[in-house]
Amino acid sequence: MEDPYQILRMAHGKTDLPGSSTACVLSLIDGEVRAANVGDSSFRVLRDGEVVYSSPLLLHAFNCPYQLASRKHVPFADPVSKADRFSFRPQDQDIIVLATDGVFDNLFDEQLVDMVDGFELDDSASSASACASRIVEQAQELSMRPGYVSPFAVQAREAGVLPYDPARPSDAPPSTGKLDDATCVVAVVTTSPGRFGIGSVI
Repeated sequence: MEDPYQILRMAHGKTDLPGSSTACVLSLIDGEVRAANVGDSSFRVLRDGEVVYSSPLLLHAFNCPYQLASRKHVPFADPVSKADRFSFRPQDQDIIVLATDGVFDNLFDEQLVDMVDGFELDDSASSASACASRIVEQAQELSMRPGYVSPFAVQAREAGVLPYDPARPSDAPPSTGKLDDATCVVAVVTTSPGRFGIGSVI
């Protein structure tokens, strides 16, 4: 089975435990990337020092992502059929960064690009894995940094869900990160095998 949506359907159908989760599944087969996403995990495609694609989030409202769960335990959980599906043909040396919201809520795209560009990825899986781990570590460090204005803070201000602080200018977002689970996968599109890695902190 190669289609991410069908993989997601199969996995969801075998789930029989309490709890819920977002999910983002990607495959790269015959030069085509396919993806299926439910919730606020997402991915970026980096090319020549910039983000050329950012997958959209699937949300009910701000900070309320769609989630999958066993209908036996959560009868009104979101169905797999709600998943967003994507496909595109990447270019050689494109870098794909797939991560949970604990990463993207604390790292702006510009910061992500700077980190990846400065890492000097090589052809080894260990290099990609180390890069992914560094991204997670930086996201978690920023989530706890006092006074840091994170992407989550900017979005929260725009959504009107954080209280107004009279000591701050009206156009200044609140200073807060979002400490959350953070998992990241870094993959480099190449004709050589093995350039793939996973780094995670939960």
